Amino acid sequence: MRTTKTNAYARDVQAFLFGGVLPDWATAGELVLSLHTEDPGKDGAQDTHEATYPGYKRLPVARPGGFNLQDAGSVALAANTMFAMRNQGGPAQRLPFLGIGTALSGPGKLLHTIALQQAVSVEIDGAPFIAAGDLKVQEQ
Repeated sequence: MRTTKTNAYARDVQAFLFGGVLPDWATAGELVLSLHTEDPGKDGAQDTHEATYPGYKRLPVARPGGFNLQDAGSVALAANTMFAMRNQGGPAQRLPFLGIGTALSGPGKLLHTIALQQAVSVEIDGAPFIAAGDLKVQEQ
């Protein structure tokens, strides 16, 4: 899985390291997962190319507890994670990217973007599912 740190994340880390400015997300009790139809890019927000299937909503993941530290420089989801079920018909929506950000709604600050190894296709009565340990965020 390709993991991309956004420019917003990089700016926050630089401001903290070199200016002592604590990022607004540093003490948050949760991070928020979002699904995307295309790569939001390094300058994207959580709502850039975000999923629009009927019933979709972003998914909060608790900090601490929602993520497990893996080998050096890697973090994975601690539990199976299921997004909201698609509750109406229409064409399937293909979702090859997942975002980790700060807001449950609105633009939100996107921190990381992950290209999923296999895109999720959401059809009626389907819900995107990510197994514990399948999603890894790599720091390089």
